[in-house]
Amino acid sequence: MARNSTSETAERPVVLITGASSGIGRATAVRFARKGWRVLASMRRPERGAELRAEAQAAGWALTTPALDVTSDPSVEAAVGDVLRDTAGRIDVLINNAGYYAFGALEETSPDELRAQLETNVVGVHRVTRAVLPTMRARKNGAVVTIGS
Repeated sequence: MARNSTSETAERPVVLITGASSGIGRATAVRFARKGWRVLASMRRPERGAELRAEAQAAGWALTTPALDVTSDPSVEAAVGDVLRDTAGRIDVLINNAGYYAFGALEETSPDELRAQLETNVVGVHRVTRAVLPTMRARKNGAVVTIGS
């Protein structure tokens, strides 16, 4: 039986990670996959996950890279809905990792730049957590981890 067959992946714990195309998110996805978890390594642009998907396929990991933009209600609703359908309503861990880094002096930061950062780093965390919590509450199981600075 293939390592990522439907029957086997249904038994694995499920982790949804935002912002997994690079950095901490990608490293977290690899770590969970190596431990045998079913990993939904989400990212705004799934084409940026080609190398990660290839690594997962070669290693036999249960890892996919769904499109999820934390700044968009429709994107979050669609992605979480798809994940829940694909996992029989199961998300064991949500890792809010997507982040937007604005570098520079405060007086050089425009209100629009600040809004973009807050939309990702604060509102995005709220948006994704709010979408995932009902299923965790219904199952009486789950954890939410938020990575921020």
